Amino acid sequence: MNPEMSDAFGAFWSEVEQAERFIEEYGHTGWCPAYRDLRSGPLERAYEGIRTHLDALVRLRFVRTPVAVQGLNPYRAETAHQALMYFLNPPQNLLGSPGVLGSPEYRSLKRDAQDELARLDSPRPKAARRGRRLSAKKGPRPSHKSIDAAMLLLILRNHHSTRNRDSAAEPLLQKQIAKEMGVDQSRVSRAFKVLFPEHGMSEYHALLQSGRLRGYLTRCDNGLTEVTAIDE
Repeated sequence: MNPEMSDAFGAFWSEVEQAERFIEEYGHTGWCPAYRDLRSGPLERAYEGIRTHLDALVRLRFVRTPVAVQGLNPYRAETAHQALMYFLNPPQNLLGSPGVLGSPEYRSLKRDAQDELARLDSPRPKAARRGRRLSAKKGPRPSHKSIDAAMLLLILRNHHSTRNRDSAAEPLLQKQIAKEMGVDQSRVSRAFKVLFPEHGMSEYHALLQSGRLRGYLTRCDNGLTEVTAIDE
């Protein structure tokens, strides 16, 4: 994944994060039918920015939604990223459903999008580059470790590179990251050891405190393929 693609996907996942924060903060308030007609322009534009990069993964799918959510019906999408965008667009349509982000349907959808991200950043076998069809048995399967490392990198970059936000200088807690990624803290800890191989979480804190974290993350970004190509 080149820097341009990484920035585009970083922008998309940043919009997802903002939508989730809105739902977490205001999800307890009431829903009304007018919310269905609203649209999140930034989220739609962020998806358009990554759409061409997902061409190889286009597969029309039927997306099931939580029955308890009043404003959201099952729908079809071409990629898991688009399905995620539709689910959260607009976030106001999910008001009245404060637990929707923890629902099995949403968590599964988010994992599918994370899998797409990891597949894009995994090197393709030579046979695949020549147009040969590989069997499912021989095809590369990204590990949880590679997927989690890619997502952790995006989360840290979004958190620490956003300007005019006081929290950008504060370290993220493992429980915060685990909630954002939809995984348990043990997987977050292992992902930290991929990005910060010397001392994991403590190295992250030390780099942040010294002011060198931004440069470190930039180098990780340029070598993102190497990070996410790790297979256990």
